[in-house]
Amino acid sequence: IEHSGLFRQIYFELTGQMLPAPKESKIKKPSSYCEGIKNALTGEQNTAYKYAKILFAMVHRVHMMKLVKIITDELRHVTQYNYIYSKNRCR
Repeated sequence: IEHSGLFRQIYFELTGQMLPAPKESKIKKPSSYCEGIKNALTGEQNTAYKYAKILFAMVHRVHMMKLVKIITDELRHVTQYNYIYSKNRCR
């Protein structure tokens, strides 16, 4: 929710327009606990990579710092999911 708010704020600052409210999406249930953790871990890694590409396109320092905060949070999530994955001996 926090990241969404920051992205929406950046979008408004760059375009002067508000984004419409996000649509609710359906969550696909994983076949196992470990698969769910693995999917979440992979998703966080991919998201951090995608956000880094966006960061390189930023011009204003304020926007860059917001993106750095978001990327840092995503990498922290990767570490947390990795810990859970290994703690549960998922393979």
